[in-house]
Amino acid sequence: MPFLRYGNPIMPTITTLMILVLFPLSQVSFVGGDRTEQKTDKFTIGVPGKASFKNFVKITPSSKDPNEKNYTGFCIRVFEEVRSKLDLRPYEFVEFNGSYDDLVANVANKTYDAAVGDITILAHRWKDVEFTEPFTESGLSMVVPVKSSPKAWIFLEPFTLGMWLATAAVSVYTMFIVWFVEHRSNPDFSGPWKDQLGNALWFTFSSLFLAHREKIQSNYARIVVVVWLFLALVLTQSYTASLTSMLTISRLQPRILSPAKVGCDENTFMKNYVQNVLNYENVTLISDGEDYLREFESGSISAAFLEIPYAKVFVNRYCRKFTIIGTTYRFGGFGFVSTEH
Repeated sequence: MPFLRYGNPIMPTITTLMILVLFPLSQVSFVGGDRTEQKTDKFTIGVPGKASFKNFVKITPSSKDPNEKNYTGFCIRVFEEVRSKLDLRPYEFVEFNGSYDDLVANVANKTYDAAVGDITILAHRWKDVEFTEPFTESGLSMVVPVKSSPKAWIFLEPFTLGMWLATAAVSVYTMFIVWFVEHRSNPDFSGPWKDQLGNALWFTFSSLFLAHREKIQSNYARIVVVVWLFLALVLTQSYTASLTSMLTISRLQPRILSPAKVGCDENTFMKNYVQNVLNYENVTLISDGEDYLREFESGSISAAFLEIPYAKVFVNRYCRKFTIIGTTYRFGGFGFVSTEH
């Protein structure tokens, strides 16, 4: 039973994936002339040794035997979990330090029986091999730095200079009208000039935040105060909403210093896609996921093109410094590889 080719965009359940991934491996056979011989030795499974993000595939020397290696990571765990549900022949992992295309080619020429890792399903890789259904989404997205933390004077930014001046002018006008109408008959607004001015100024500004203690006696003054309180309500609500928005999402605003300076993974098909399809000329190739932060901080790149699983891992690790923006260019997803049968 051959591997099923990728065609359904709906991600399979883990049980379905178990059948799609490993049952075909138990049916591998070699055909020579008119005779078919069942293979009985171990499966040889190639694993990419130059995976950029070790969260998906990580190869380390064994502490027990220096000649052996430990294979860990998300892709390996998926394979092991699927394998535990099926009765399969023994297998062995073999580290492969070439490109992903070369790894697929080695499966095609039967150097390896299969390949397990963060291998993107692409059209040109379908020619001589079979892919499982994808076990994770894949696509190309752009990661960029976010803006720096808000400035100390950010509380002035919700309103423009003209708005601040207009607000001050209306408040002074309200203060003058209330004082002019009330100071002759209202003891709260009478007395020495400095007391009258202070009480009128306090009345106007305190009404923005709390109920005033001064009593208004004139109906004309009450009309002015009602209009002022309504305006004050609109101003305070608008100011609060704008300031809250600036404080919570300002860091999510992307900052691109130079769109021409981008980075991408050198171990995948990314280079040709970014240069030939997206038309970026100044592309820095990065071999390790840990190097992206260093390249950003040094100014060598101002944006990075990463496959979606890699981008999510990177942004999750440095969520205060980077974000994902732009259109996502979809690919086939990560899948495992075996020879055609």
